[in-house]
Amino acid sequence: MRQIIQENDIDEEAAYEFLNDCYRGIDLLPNIPETLTPQSAAAILNVSMPTIERMLQEKQLKLTKKSLQQYILDNMLCNRPVVWDDEEKMNAKAKDLSEEEMIEHKKAFSDIEESIIGLTSKDESHLPNLFTEEDLKQE
Repeated sequence: MRQIIQENDIDEEAAYEFLNDCYRGIDLLPNIPETLTPQSAAAILNVSMPTIERMLQEKQLKLTKKSLQQYILDNMLCNRPVVWDDEEKMNAKAKDLSEEEMIEHKKAFSDIEESIIGLTSKDESHLPNLFTEEDLKQE
């Protein structure tokens, strides 16, 4: 097996082989016939019939067990890159907000912060009382 991590780079093919090597020789779809119906393919992939029809038209999938297994292995989440730019997207969206929307956005976050502070404070006067005075007097 090739080295997956080089100096400053990851060998994508070696990583793919490593991540999928554990499935070699294992029948991921036991008791499934070699040829499938569109309904069974939709059930196995947990997608709708229009999605299966689109996948068949675009030749992403064939109605065979082997094709379905390959599609599953190719589309595992571990094979997709991790997106780390969520903060950049949020900042870009914030720039597009009008001044009124920005004030509303900041108010919503301050309300959340106040709620969190209220939950972590020792003062319990803001919490609803679960017991009446009569409940507390009983033994």
